[in-house]
Amino acid sequence: MQNNQTQKIAIFPGSFKPFHQGHQKIVTKALPLFDLIYVVVTKNINKKINYDFNEQKKIIEQLYQNEDKVKIIVNESQLTAQFAHELKAKFLIRGIRNETDARYEIDASWINNTLNNQLTTILFPSSIQDHKISSTLLREVASYGVDLKK
Repeated sequence: MQNNQTQKIAIFPGSFKPFHQGHQKIVTKALPLFDLIYVVVTKNINKKINYDFNEQKKIIEQLYQNEDKVKIIVNESQLTAQFAHELKAKFLIRGIRNETDARYEIDASWINNTLNNQLTTILFPSSIQDHKISSTLLREVASYGVDLKK
């Protein structure tokens, strides 16, 4: 593998509660482009989610246990742009499902780039099959005891 200076390192942050097939497809699309992808289980102050970050980390680690280019880590206390700088990540991976997501991610990319001018946001559109999937909706359905994976 290349040294840290020439490696293409990306971060893919999110609350990932749950980490669903849409998230997995984004990682799959990004894998050929990067030498290392950090999937970062991170706090989102806009979401009222009460869960154990390390437990979520373990769940995602199971999915990527055989993929050396994917590392799962936790960020509970830093802004994403600052965290990316510490990891020497130059790329921020984000998925978009619709126009609303795109607008939000473009605005966020401007802020992130202001905080860390070495950080470039890469947007991955969801597939047509996944554009309606959201962790919020999956949590709501699960709260009623329904498992959509059946």
